[in-house]
Amino acid sequence: MDEFVSFPFGGQIKIDFDSSKKVFFLSAPIFSCSGQLPGSIKKYVEVREKHSFHPYKTSFLLDGENGVLLVQELPFVWGFQPSFREQVHAFRRLSESCHHLLLEMAIEEKLEQIERFLNASG
Repeated sequence: MDEFVSFPFGGQIKIDFDSSKKVFFLSAPIFSCSGQLPGSIKKYVEVREKHSFHPYKTSFLLDGENGVLLVQELPFVWGFQPSFREQVHAFRRLSESCHHLLLEMAIEEKLEQIERFLNASG
């Protein structure tokens, strides 16, 4: 069975800033495997890749042939932003939830493959 990435740790969350658009970009790896992505996960991400969902502008992005990123745009307001740390923490929690969803999909697909193999074997 392929090994899958664990939870996105705080150190895996990348924070970028675009001053012209006045947005922060948060990204975190939420799924990775040693081989190619399971078909169900690749299809799930490809269908949603050009769409964003709330909170803010959050979306999935394929990371090569064997990874998935969760990306979020946060608006920037000049001055003190007391909730930015909380927004990053909420993004981490969302990343963990998305990771669990994709991990469950990968496990289900792997179990279906094993069941088909066993049924074909005898």
